[in-house]
Amino acid sequence: MSYANAKNKNGILEIEGAFGNKQSNGVQHKGMIDYEGQPKFLKLDDINPEKGVFEANYNVMYSSVSEAIVSTFVKNMVEDEKFDCVNYEFVKVSRNGKLTSGTIADNFLRENEIEEVLASQESANTQISIDEYADNIYDVNSETRLNQLISYAENLGVKDSKHFFIQQAGFDVLMGNTDRLSNPSNFVFAYNTESKETRLVNMDYGRCLQTIQWHDMAEANYQPEYLEEDLDDCVKNVFSRNDSIVSSSKINESIEFLKEHGFEQFQIDLQQTFLDLDELKNQFEGTGFEKFATVKIETMKAVLQSEKIQELITDIGLHAEDFIGIESENNEINI
Repeated sequence: MSYANAKNKNGILEIEGAFGNKQSNGVQHKGMIDYEGQPKFLKLDDINPEKGVFEANYNVMYSSVSEAIVSTFVKNMVEDEKFDCVNYEFVKVSRNGKLTSGTIADNFLRENEIEEVLASQESANTQISIDEYADNIYDVNSETRLNQLISYAENLGVKDSKHFFIQQAGFDVLMGNTDRLSNPSNFVFAYNTESKETRLVNMDYGRCLQTIQWHDMAEANYQPEYLEEDLDDCVKNVFSRNDSIVSSSKINESIEFLKEHGFEQFQIDLQQTFLDLDELKNQFEGTGFEKFATVKIETMKAVLQSEKIQELITDIGLHAEDFIGIESENNEINI
């Protein structure tokens, strides 16, 4: 199978040839590319030509921001072989003379694997119908939902699926993912056509860290002094708007449910995470949404130091608190 060719030219990913899978789930323009001889998955902050228009909200229009920020957590998390997570990197992209942005990731599918999803109105590779999903997963309580998910996964040959679903729910609560339970195509399976084995994959973080409504006027007029006042509201939005399998509960009840069902704290190097977030901020310069991205980054830092979620993470780094909110020698946040 041939993919669009891509090369790095002065920090810009240049795409040559036809790109994108018009039949892919979701509204983003995305697909595989050949990047310097390696297959990579590219998601653009552009609409799929077959899907209409984006909502006029930067949280939707520039999902690469959330995806890259959340990936700093994934990158610095101790690997869990039973909880596969995709790691995305922010990229600036040139395609057909147009400069845009997006994220790039390694192909999460291994040899002989194909992607399948739990349910979807768009994809042929599904396990159950939308109606069955609504009846058995969406419109039930958290306990029943978890048991049903485990049952479907076990029927596909997934080993220890309970651990995956509980860890994924904790991940969604922590990151405020608003695109899981209401989007059954984000329950993703990698099915090996040779061995007939199946594994679950945690991916698609573009609807995490949903902050305050953001648009062109906000980007143009937002001032640094606003952030201190807005930060608490941003964190509250993250904790209150998650779409996890336990989203019907308050956050303390969600965490208690997770603990009762074997949740294991994410072991994370917070010091390196904060350093990576600061480096990521530099990558957003000149994009036209750097103020928006800065607010998201500071929200992420505030979330990770919130007392509400300390039962979800264990810091394996040293003196991480020294790196929270430090942007320059005079500790000012530049927006």
